[in-house]
Amino acid sequence: MTQPQTIRFLILGLPAGLIITGVIAMFIYFRLEDKEKARSGHVQVRRAVSAEDLEAHVTTLAGRIGERNDAAPQGLAGARKYIQSTLGPANLGFRVSRQDFTEGETEYYNLIIDLPGTDEKRREEVILVGANYDSAPG
Repeated sequence: MTQPQTIRFLILGLPAGLIITGVIAMFIYFRLEDKEKARSGHVQVRRAVSAEDLEAHVTTLAGRIGERNDAAPQGLAGARKYIQSTLGPANLGFRVSRQDFTEGETEYYNLIIDLPGTDEKRREEVILVGANYDSAPG
């Protein structure tokens, strides 16, 4: 290689190689981190939920989304989507699964979050918390 070719290689090739190596390293790191979280069953909540957060959620569900029942299926679907996105990985960090069921001709959904305990001796214990996200007509 001549001197100009060597200089061109160093100016163009090395930075490109470093960028590619960095991208590959980030990909591997995040894949391993996701696998470790899935294996341990731990979900990390990004931040604590404040009283102001709860008030904003209730205002959104009751005010902006409004009525959520058989007579207002768009409200029911909006509430489900809002809850899934709020609790989901992009916000509070939970993995939200959905259990579909049909009543009459209407399809409904239960939203489920598994939050395993951190104490190895009590990991098999289950605490069930339930809440309805539909509302009464009117």
